[in-house]
Amino acid sequence: MNTQTKQLRDRLLGEINRRQPEFSAIKSVLSSGICLYGYGFVGKWAYDFLKTLGADIKMIIDNDEDKIGLTVNNAQIISSSDFSYGDVNGVVVGSRHAARSILSSLKDISIPAISIDSFVVHYYSDSHLPLVEHLLEEDEQSLRVFYSILLAMLSGEINFLRNNISYCPFFAEYPFFNIDSEVYLDAGAYVGDSFERFVWSVNGMFKRAYLFEPGKKQFQSMCFRIARLSKEWCIQPDKIKCENLAIGDSTGEIKFLDASNPTQSQQILASSSETIDQLRVSLASKTSLDDYFKGLSCLPSIIKVDIEGAELALLDGGERLIAELKPKIALSIYHFPSDIFLLPIKVAKLSQSYRFIMRHHSCMLIETVLYCF
Repeated sequence: MNTQTKQLRDRLLGEINRRQPEFSAIKSVLSSGICLYGYGFVGKWAYDFLKTLGADIKMIIDNDEDKIGLTVNNAQIISSSDFSYGDVNGVVVGSRHAARSILSSLKDISIPAISIDSFVVHYYSDSHLPLVEHLLEEDEQSLRVFYSILLAMLSGEINFLRNNISYCPFFAEYPFFNIDSEVYLDAGAYVGDSFERFVWSVNGMFKRAYLFEPGKKQFQSMCFRIARLSKEWCIQPDKIKCENLAIGDSTGEIKFLDASNPTQSQQILASSSETIDQLRVSLASKTSLDDYFKGLSCLPSIIKVDIEGAELALLDGGERLIAELKPKIALSIYHFPSDIFLLPIKVAKLSQSYRFIMRHHSCMLIETVLYCF
């Protein structure tokens, strides 16, 4: 570990130690009644995560007018202007990108408050931080990316990320570009934008491509793009298989929340979110990697995964394929705060021969990719 990386690690450990009292304070009152501040994408995940730890979430704050007045189990959603902090013993902020400003607005309350990102870093740091460090130890830049992201999660300060941004996600790192005869699988193909970058990265030379996208509008846009690319690159149409399917841990159906903007991806619903989102819930078919490719001869050599928080389910449903084939994987590890700890360890368990590179492709806490090869 060079000096720059060591200094960043020391800063991270110092920040974890300095913020330990706020984590301990929240942890001690979880079961006696807390408030969750923010019930968006990460906030819904935070609700379920905290409940698994025994939290009694008495109420939820969210200023989205469509949510105010609704309930999640027994917790009512209210606006910040209607909330009395005397009703709970602590606050966990589940609004990831607004966490710093929300915590600043809570600085004068007499009960402990913490962001869900900071809570998760403390929760996993003793047990999981050394394990992920070990997986990344061959690449100094990966370690710096890892430490910078954790510092940003602890503090809500995104300046930690700016010195470690790289561009062209999914295909920037060797050996993820300029290799022919690839069998490409895109999990969360969206409108085909990543597939187009893949085509450019291999100069149009690949053996086969499987593209999976559960959203109907996105799938239609993707098919339009594929038709254009096939003409522009002289690609035989039968080399590209487009599936209006989600990929998960099993074959069946899933519920997902229709995006209000059709250019956005869908969110796979957690159990708690179904309570308030029924008006915008759609059903989609899903498959697992192991089920889909059972009996097929043309198997993926490279997998890009960006499926709105269902990455762990994909790995669970592809254990046999990944363990046997060890395909290269470009894996999104940013949707939920725990992903940066749990997903690298999960891949390493599937095949001990994987090497890992971690890169960050945004100035915010999004677009972090683990390259496994």
